[in-house]
Amino acid sequence: MQSDGSSTARKWYSNGRWALALAVVGILMIAIVAVTRGEHGAWTLWFAIPMLMISLGYFFVVNAVAFYWGKGAYHRDEPNGDKEPPSK
Repeated sequence: MQSDGSSTARKWYSNGRWALALAVVGILMIAIVAVTRGEHGAWTLWFAIPMLMISLGYFFVVNAVAFYWGKGAYHRDEPNGDKEPPSK
């Protein structure tokens, strides 16, 4: 079975899922350290802070570029499959 180019391109289009996952994991790590008042897992902040910095920076850059170009952050151009109804 041969795949076409559009399905391959769509497979790699993630809508920022990895950045969102990194942000959620980083927030959870910080929340655990905050709830335990730094007694348990304080060393995880060495991973949580860079994860948050990367993911939030990604969100900022993607949205800033999209705003500059005048499109939504995750806007996809749909093919012109809309045909005009036949006139009577």
